Amino acid sequence: MYHVFLADDEPWALMALKNMVCWSDYGFAVSGEAEDGRQALERIERTDPDLIISDIRMPGMDGLALMAALRELGRKTQVLLVSGYTDFEYAREAMRLGCAGYLVKPVEEKELIEYLERIRLLLDEKKSEGGGKTGSGYGRRLPFRAPAGAEHDPLPAGELCPGGDFTGACPGIWPE
Repeated sequence: MYHVFLADDEPWALMALKNMVCWSDYGFAVSGEAEDGRQALERIERTDPDLIISDIRMPGMDGLALMAALRELGRKTQVLLVSGYTDFEYAREAMRLGCAGYLVKPVEEKELIEYLERIRLLLDEKKSEGGGKTGSGYGRRLPFRAPAGAEHDPLPAGELCPGGDFTGACPGIWPE
């Protein structure tokens, strides 16, 4: 069973995420939650989750700053970011930081399940290879999809393939 940590400053959003799916059906258990980024960072350091699902806009420290802080600490934990906004600049920065995905509120159960299944397979693969959360290759990128309806400028060649799947890698962030 893999552990997931939830971070969102809106209590109803935390409750909705916790109750949206039967986490154990997808190989996960909710092991912690926080209502702001600073609180999340402290708790994540103690709980060491395999997956973090975080809102982008939170008081104190937003989800992107939380992700950046985790990367600075050497953690390559899988992260899904959630936002009520379809601004592609958020998605672009999330990709740069190695985000596994970007969900737009209200989160759709089907989309969350698709990510959980893909992330579980990736975690299983890394576990079978003996990789740890800070080990080589643990943070390998999943195909990244831009948020539905996002308005954005074209990215450099090789970053988005037709259909919006991210296929590039950010040099220096994740080993391939």
